Amino acid sequence: MIEKIIEKLTSFLGYEIRVGEYYNKIDEWKQWYNGFVKDFHLSNEQGRPVKKYTLGMAKKIGEDYSALVVNEQTTIKTDDKKVLDFLVGDDENNGGIFKKINFWKNLNDYCERMYGYAGSIAAIVGMNNADVAGREISGDDYTVRFCTSEHIIPLSWDGSDISEAAFYSVKSVRGNVYVILEIHTKEPTGGYKVQNKIYLLKNGELAETGAAVLDQFSLAEFVNFPFKPFSICTANISNNFVEGFPLGIPAIANALDEIKNCDIYFNNFAQDGALGKKRLFISEEFVETETITDAQGNIKRRPINPEYSQSPFYVMKKDNMLNGAASALWQEFNPVLRVQENREAIQTALNLLSFKVGFGNQFYVFNDNAASYVTATQVRASNMPLTYNINKQRTPFWRFIQDICHALIGLANTQRAGLNADADIIVNWDDSLLSDPVSEKASDMQAVTIGIMTAWEFRVKWYGDTEEEAKRIIAEEKSSLSAGINDLFNNPAAMITGNNNNNG
Repeated sequence: MIEKIIEKLTSFLGYEIRVGEYYNKIDEWKQWYNGFVKDFHLSNEQGRPVKKYTLGMAKKIGEDYSALVVNEQTTIKTDDKKVLDFLVGDDENNGGIFKKINFWKNLNDYCERMYGYAGSIAAIVGMNNADVAGREISGDDYTVRFCTSEHIIPLSWDGSDISEAAFYSVKSVRGNVYVILEIHTKEPTGGYKVQNKIYLLKNGELAETGAAVLDQFSLAEFVNFPFKPFSICTANISNNFVEGFPLGIPAIANALDEIKNCDIYFNNFAQDGALGKKRLFISEEFVETETITDAQGNIKRRPINPEYSQSPFYVMKKDNMLNGAASALWQEFNPVLRVQENREAIQTALNLLSFKVGFGNQFYVFNDNAASYVTATQVRASNMPLTYNINKQRTPFWRFIQDICHALIGLANTQRAGLNADADIIVNWDDSLLSDPVSEKASDMQAVTIGIMTAWEFRVKWYGDTEEEAKRIIAEEKSSLSAGINDLFNNPAAMITGNNNNNG
């Protein structure tokens, strides 16, 4: 459908839009993210389709990136209290617009998609149920809408900086499917014009609609903004698929062979388990059978006892027993499961995959049939590539979050909110999965001992005291310790009688 949308967009704007094979690659990466690629996971065996088992590592990689890069523990702060109250309520980010629109949860969700298949995401600032009379917006129900790269069409860019773009969404109303195209272009006098077009999707074609349909969706033909109402975030990975195109590639883009290896070895592991069922072959003379005709008209004999059809028992003609001896009554067969060999193969595949996607070479540990994180100590001490890469990936998110904040401030100021448009927005990241608190606390204790860190600073960091509380507690402890030592030296007899209980 993207080709049809680009055709309409080209006709509307009057100039050609070049996208190369980018959106075809997005479709391929998304299949791996969804865990099923028909050409790879489906095979034909003896005339019937058989689906291969999959570890679904593309989605797992997206999940782990979103947990490490930006999550619900990420916060913002600013010294401008009015702006802080508007955006997040307080220093703990317990309110404001961000809480109302569930910002961090939604951003974390789209962060997963960005690294799992999309490569880029966009955020569009606006209002729900806005009054668009006179082509100006009014209201107070702010919103931030996210979308992935398959819904983003860059129009103008310089390097990776996209200054103009179009976004599309699909909605269904009473059996009719509509494509809503939202076009953001810069105005010569400053600011942005956002134009809305709606097409009816029917039989694979896009048909023009009129003003009545725009009214149905509460959309104006166009709206002017004195600020940039959208921001696009691209994974900090060079796009080596479509050179010069500003949208990004996901973490899995250059690791599809490694993902295939994981699925091949896991499928082998699962097949060994399925085929490893114990089998017991019994001579037909000891089994009561009945004659049946199958769907193809072939006459066969099967055991009358239904237990045989639900168990590992197999009936064979007397002369065809496995050992070839006519006198054999039964033969046992126990296949080898090859658990250790399969485990080592899967672990090797996971190591190669984690290395390829920027997690270091042992991020996933296949232990006791479960993939898990290495310990925080190992991450900190032996997986520096992971730490460096996560810090690298946070760079575009820093600007992305700041742009969203400033767009929200700009939108509020159109409603005379009087917020500081130049407020400095700082992003605080959650590093709990990249640090080892036990080792860090021991290191800080050593720092206190040698005088690099004060005792009150230690309490503030590790016990959550305020500076005043920490200093008071330290002073009280010192006073109590000093009084105890004075008592001992002022009453030496008590020291002797109190401790001399050995009578030889």
